[in-house]
Amino acid sequence: MEKKKPILVEKNGKKWTYKLPAEEFLSSPEESAAAQEKHEQEKLPVLTALKKSKKGFPNKKNKKSFQLKPLLMAVISAVIIGSILGFTLIRMFVQVDTPPSANGSIPTIGGMNDDGSSMAISTEAYQIEPLQSYIIQAGIFSEEANAVEWQEKYSDLEIETVIWQREDQYFLLAGVAPTKDLGQSIAASISEQNNVDLYVKEWSTTKGEVELTKEEAQWIDSFHTFWQSELTNQLNATEPITSDKIQPLIESVPKETNAINKLVETLNETSGEPSSEQLLKLMHEYEILQK
Repeated sequence: MEKKKPILVEKNGKKWTYKLPAEEFLSSPEESAAAQEKHEQEKLPVLTALKKSKKGFPNKKNKKSFQLKPLLMAVISAVIIGSILGFTLIRMFVQVDTPPSANGSIPTIGGMNDDGSSMAISTEAYQIEPLQSYIIQAGIFSEEANAVEWQEKYSDLEIETVIWQREDQYFLLAGVAPTKDLGQSIAASISEQNNVDLYVKEWSTTKGEVELTKEEAQWIDSFHTFWQSELTNQLNATEPITSDKIQPLIESVPKETNAINKLVETLNETSGEPSSEQLLKLMHEYEILQK
């Protein structure tokens, strides 16, 4: 009997020799020689071993891949979170630094330059002169609700009145006059027609300062002159001030204005009303301008 030659196996670039189990050969010299010659002529077989991992343990390549996955996921998560936070912070800073728009809660006074850029308008505190006259008083109340109630009663008699608040009192006024005598004459005429009690007394707007532009201050001076002139020249309290006297004042209103808007509106709205009532409403609005 003769043992078979070992088989050469290639594994990971290395060659390994495996012994095969022994076999029985023919014992005759001829058969042995023939078998020996046959084995010598045949090439030594080379087998490539399959790469297997030990049971229960991953090979090195899979182990490295397994370790890289958590790291890769952490990097991707960090990039995504950083991008979201960065975008949020940018939006926050943009909103904080953005100036109020035209629909915002902080209006600005200003015009536009020829190139389309905004033009700042500066204001200063101006001391405006008071308006003085005699007023026709229909009542005086400590509660505004009572003043409103009596104003409605006078309105039913077609007598226009203005509620003028001074400190904690509410005065119900029905007109103005340049002199006490003319005021009493107007009050008597109204009382006889409507059976009401009216009183005449001296009245003046309060002194105060107002933030105005240079153009607004000039217009206020013009308004003051206009009002005192129309009061002094008042001949008939029931006649309105003519439009040719009001129109020039309206046309001279500054293009960019804010503080005098309400006074200008009253000047337009009362056009055509009896001069005594119109001058009273303008006088009232003139005082409110200072508050």
